[in-house]
Amino acid sequence: MLLEQLKQDFLTINKTVYFDEHQYLREQTKDPKSVQAFIKQAEMLLQQIENAEEQYYLLGTLGYCYRILNQANKAIYYLEQCLKKVEENPARKMVTLIRLGEAFKYNNQHHKALKLFEDAQAIQKTHNIENYEDFIYQHKAKCLMELGDNVQAKELLKLALAIRKDKGVDSLITSTEKALQLLKEE
Repeated sequence: MLLEQLKQDFLTINKTVYFDEHQYLREQTKDPKSVQAFIKQAEMLLQQIENAEEQYYLLGTLGYCYRILNQANKAIYYLEQCLKKVEENPARKMVTLIRLGEAFKYNNQHHKALKLFEDAQAIQKTHNIENYEDFIYQHKAKCLMELGDNVQAKELLKLALAIRKDKGVDSLITSTEKALQLLKEE
């Protein structure tokens, strides 16, 4: 029951997240105190549960929350723990590698992030996991933007945008269009 309430609270936390146009569209929160309170609850619950599925969820969520608070080292710690839980599940491993790559990017370890995005893409292609290729392109492109490789970033964003237009998900299309617009402004 506690986990179900925490999941609802996480949806509320997500509503405070925005893409900071002054930081290469990095995700940030408008309400750090609520995120910190959420983290405290999640960390306490993590110590109490033994179910691997629930641990996976909490570790990934904690990694995300620490990242949006710009506490990349703590995000990396939790996402590396999360990665240990998903070795046998290619789809979850791929998603966790993307999340971990983002945490490394926030820690200004861009080359490590790019390697993780490439590892995620290799899993995606090997196991033909649909619905994630655009995310990999977008995260990799934003990392390249931060490194100043705008030419390659633009190419990847165009690939992501084409996939997202096929999906027809407005929020994803808008996200990629914002990234392309940011590239034009630089």
